[in-house]
Amino acid sequence: MLFQLKIKYTMEQFKVELFEEEYKIPFINYKELRNDECQVLYRKINNIINSRINLTPLKMVCILEEKSKMISNFNANENFNLKECLNFLKIIPNESIYINWYRFDEIDELNFSDFNKFFDDIWFPEVDDINIFDSSLSWILSINHNGVVSIFIVDETYQEEIKIKQ
Repeated sequence: MLFQLKIKYTMEQFKVELFEEEYKIPFINYKELRNDECQVLYRKINNIINSRINLTPLKMVCILEEKSKMISNFNANENFNLKECLNFLKIIPNESIYINWYRFDEIDELNFSDFNKFFDDIWFPEVDDINIFDSSLSWILSINHNGVVSIFIVDETYQEEIKIKQ
């Protein structure tokens, strides 16, 4: 089974504590997906990326990285705004989004507006490599630990249409 070893990569407690200390309000609502829910998303994304074989989680992350295009107009270290980035890409996300923290076996679900508003309190440079997507699975936005933003869009015709600068 692909998901036997469980290492905790979802929303880390220290982020929750820092948020609550800084803002003096409870942390935003989010749901840590159960293992079976992660597996369902993993299988769907695996089929989108490569339907011929069942990829290992590490291989799937690597292929996703290879097939993604860097968005040079945005860097998560420089006043990043997820909504502006997705608008630039002509993507309208669902209200609920997913954040993959590792190899599609540690995924949180949260409100897009909350994530956009508190992005700097959730994604930490130098340590977090994340994938952001919604239930449509038509796009996956990746942000690596250096702040590099890249996009995987299922429809390659659409990828050409938005003219991502390389």
